[in-house]
Amino acid sequence: MAVAHFFMSARTKSSPQFKPIFLFLCKFVILLTLFALAFGFFKWQFAAVISAYLNATASLVRYSLQTLGFDVLQADNVINLDKFSVQVILECAGIYQMLVFSAAVLAFPARSRQRILGILFAIPLFYLIDLLRIAALLLVGNYRPRLFDFVHLYTGQIFIIFMVILVWLFWLKKIDHAGKTA
Repeated sequence: MAVAHFFMSARTKSSPQFKPIFLFLCKFVILLTLFALAFGFFKWQFAAVISAYLNATASLVRYSLQTLGFDVLQADNVINLDKFSVQVILECAGIYQMLVFSAAVLAFPARSRQRILGILFAIPLFYLIDLLRIAALLLVGNYRPRLFDFVHLYTGQIFIIFMVILVWLFWLKKIDHAGKTA
């Protein structure tokens, strides 16, 4: 009931401060829905591209750990370190963070150039963060297997959500608002 009242009050003239927030949230949800539908179609239509992306992600993690001196093996999107293996799946490869961040940037009132630069900066950053996260999970699983589920399911998820919000707030701070509010 309180949520309905909040959204109804956002549309009234007596609370103009909620209108930009309401518009941002509506745009964000619509963009996120469109991105999810488009990406769902892309996954279905171009499964070989997704598979190659996951294999490349696993290769980069393997190469990074080998550079640090670890004896890491790889078969497609599965990485093995001594007695522990991880499979790189789509949820672990940075795509969803990129989509959420892009929807938030595009929903916010800013100049097109600022939006494009924000997205172009964030996409490789989120990919790098996920490479580091996968490498860390492989190391945790190998050396502290009892901690793997906790680190993977809780710490990792919270960290990723935190990073998306942090990078978006950083982008907000850096853009020129030019009298626009949200």
